[in-house]
Amino acid sequence: MSYNVKAHKLTGDKVQQVACTGKDSGLFTAGLPDTLVIHFTGGSSLDSSVEHLKNPDIKASAHLVIGQNGEIRQLVGFDRVAWHAGISEWKGREGLNRYSIGIELDNAGRMTRAGQTFVSWFGRSYQAHEVIKAKHRNESSESYWHTYTEALLTACFAVCRCLANTYMINTIVGHEEIAPGRKIDPGPAFPLERLRDQILVGRAEVPAVPRLQPSPTGMPLKAVVKAKLLNIRQLPYVGATPAGNPLPEDTEVEILERADKWCRVSVNTQGWVHGDYLELKG
Repeated sequence: MSYNVKAHKLTGDKVQQVACTGKDSGLFTAGLPDTLVIHFTGGSSLDSSVEHLKNPDIKASAHLVIGQNGEIRQLVGFDRVAWHAGISEWKGREGLNRYSIGIELDNAGRMTRAGQTFVSWFGRSYQAHEVIKAKHRNESSESYWHTYTEALLTACFAVCRCLANTYMINTIVGHEEIAPGRKIDPGPAFPLERLRDQILVGRAEVPAVPRLQPSPTGMPLKAVVKAKLLNIRQLPYVGATPAGNPLPEDTEVEILERADKWCRVSVNTQGWVHGDYLELKG
């Protein structure tokens, strides 16, 4: 399968653009997205899942939905922030919607055994060859899971490779990893480690962001910049996307919180600077 991205829209085999307005939070900031988040729909079909995500009353959306036969629907452009991750965190980053492309896979998820068949939460019966018994990464015992078709996996892997080559993708995660205890998708039937091995080889993953620490008093501290120009970034590590123009020497800032030697500051914008180049006031 061959895919391309033109004007932030996927083109290629069995790809269809679907009108889905008002279901995003605007454009990504510069340098993003850099992450793919893999989901399962937990629905009965590709079409039903697409209709659900299009519903204006449903506060969820995704960039892509991939069906069991490899058909693909794109609902949100890759330059826009979709609503797929919800409350989420990965290596200190919170709110993964702001950093990631969301890919939904047509899969019913967890199953319940009923004699010789297996039943989904929405009541459809599945045969034994459509189900595996496996332990979820966040659980202690085995349960039954809907398998992913070869056509779906082939399309998914090819799309992820295309996106990684088009955007600055250096991280692939499952929804279950960024929202443990709240989400279980894509589940143990999906070969997440194999996907990462095939797509991310040679790419540097986003470094862990140190845990945030509030200022001791709970009130913003005042400081001034003690460097000719001090870079202000969206995240607290060297190489993170700039949050604005560098701050000139003697610029006064408010320190809102700290993460090791990094400080999140407020000036004309908010962002992270290295604390070694700040001097506290009085």
